[in-house]
Formats: sequence, C-alpha cells, structure tokens
Amino acid sequence: MSGICPIRTKIAAAGFLLFLGSAGFSAPPPGAPGYTAPPGPQGFSNGLSIGGAAYTPSLNMLNRELEIAGMKPMDTGSSYSIGWAMRDREMRLRMDITGSYLRGESTAITPTPDGENFRLHIITFSTPFLYEHPVISEQLFIGGGLSINTNMVLLRYEPNSDTYYTASSASFNWGPVLSLEYYPFPGVPNFSLNLFAEKVMKLFVFSKPSIDFSKIPGYSPGDRLVTSDGDDLDFEINGTRIGFSANLYF
Repeated sequence: MSGICPIRTKIAAAGFLLFLGSAGFSAPPPGAPGYTAPPGPQGFSNGLSIGGAAYTPSLNMLNRELEIAGMKPMDTGSSYSIGWAMRDREMRLRMDITGSYLRGESTAITPTPDGENFRLHIITFSTPFLYEHPVISEQLFIGGGLSINTNMVLLRYEPNSDTYYTASSASFNWGPVLSLEYYPFPGVPNFSLNLFAEKVMKLFVFSKPSIDFSKIPGYSPGDRLVTSDGDDLDFEINGTRIGFSANLYF
C-alpha cells in the first residue's frame, strides 16, 4: 500500500536499531570503570583509504528505454574508490570521505556498422558515519551506521563516431551501512582492512537528466531526457554496494 513501510523493512530497521543499542550498552563507555581502550591510535586519527566494490545500480527506467531502442541493458562493472578515513578509537566512531567511480556501457543488440552505444559514468562522494564495536579484542571490529552520498551521473550517446550528446544529473541518496574492520598484524595499529555492505536508497534528485552538449540535430543543451511515455527519465542508481578497503592511518 502506498505510503506504508513494508513489514520486512520495519523488521530490518528494528533489527538495525537493536544492534546499535546492544553495541552501545554492551561495554563501558570511555573513562568508566572497566573500560579498556580499543586498539589502534587513541583519540583522533586519520589516513588514506583505497578500495573497490561490487555495485549494480538499478537503472530500471534507463534499461527499459534501451530495450525499446534495440540496445542491450547497461553493463556496469566494479566501482573503485579513494578517500580519507577518520577514526576516534576512544569514542569508537568512524567517518570516511571517499570518491568512487563506476562505468557502464550499452551496445546495440544487433551490432551496427557505426558502433552505436551508450556510455554511463557515475561519480559518487560518500560520507558514512559509523559506530564501531570490538568483536575480537584488538583485531576485529563490527560497525554500523548511515551513509550520505552525492552522485553525478553522466550519460553519453554515440550513434556513430562523429556525433554524440552528453546528458547529466545530480542526486543524493542514503542508506544503512554495516562493516567489519580487521587489523591483520598484531601490534601494528596503523593498518587495517575493511569489508562493508551498504543499501543505497534514493533520497532526492537535485537535477533531472538534461542534455549538456549535443552534435545531434534535434537535441539541444537544456533539453530534458524523457522516456517513450513522455515522462522525465530517472537514472535510478539505487542498489546494494558490497566492497572492501585498505586503510593506512597516520
């Protein structure tokens, strides 16, 4: 029913909040009797984070239009990221600022002599906020929180090598994040490996897809991209991202 959260989403949200609550109360806070400082640099530290992720955005509306046009669904590969990792081990808080890149391509179902194709480029700036809790003392931490993402999506259509148009849109999305951070070398608190899973959900579209440059007659800068039904096109980049990163703290 419209406007009502499905029961599975309610259960998932309740479970996520239960996890955060149990993690927060299962160990004494900093400064309390029985508190043991977690491993790694104490207080605030930051460092370089490099990683990658398996991410297949929905792209339902775009793929439907590609099918109508005789094109294959958009084929996306892995995304790659680089960013800055910030930690406060005493407070068990973590925040990352990362930029990632994902590329996709669609070609004609029946190959054309001119090599007709669509190319998709997604640049995302992510800021996850997480609370971390030790699972195995001094080596393994589980984290949970939320991520806010800013996305720039660029679509380039080339009916042949001499003509093309490019269109872009900007959007924000968000979602819950779960992570495991592992320190593989005992006594080396400045290096860790991180596994994460993020459910990417649409927040709002800042600017809908519109043409920026065009060498195709009939398409002009500022024109909105529309579907075969006349509706505004939505790139729909919601999905699930599962990835890893290597972190070097200073």
